[in-house]
Amino acid sequence: TCALPILKVKRMYNILIVDDDPIIAEIITNILWVYIKKHNIKLTTLTASNGQEALDICQSKDIDLVFMDINMPVMHGIDATREIRKLSSEIMIIALSSVKSELNQRKIIDSGADDYIKKPITAVIFESRLTSYIALLNAKNSNSLNVIAKNLFSFNIYNHNMTFFINSEDDLSNF
Repeated sequence: TCALPILKVKRMYNILIVDDDPIIAEIITNILWVYIKKHNIKLTTLTASNGQEALDICQSKDIDLVFMDINMPVMHGIDATREIRKLSSEIMIIALSSVKSELNQRKIIDSGADDYIKKPITAVIFESRLTSYIALLNAKNSNSLNVIAKNLFSFNIYNHNMTFFINSEDDLSNF
């Protein structure tokens, strides 16, 4: 097993989950709540079912982190990302999508998203990335450090896929 770093949250962070599929939004919310309990940290979560709702929430509330679905009705996730980015360069926007084309993934990042997580979402990868996002938020909001936080996930890394070939018991034990 891999030990996660100990998180010390500098302040309460507000996380917005944007997805038109209520089941996906609930899954992400549940992963977040398990993560919050596991690390004994304080985060608040809000949800929106389309890009326009997300934009409205970002205009009226202090949002730190957005998990943004891309293909949604009313306002597409790319358009919402562009509009939210116009509001604030400080809000961290993480695109969530099953888009397979690297060109489309690049469009998502170019629209202002800080990172891209491919659906279907796995809890292990999501929690690992969340740990990094919170560390970045802490660094951005640190008063005692003069740190420029940069999300290194965004550069040429869009998917996390690994393929394993298990042809023998030795291969299985190595896996």
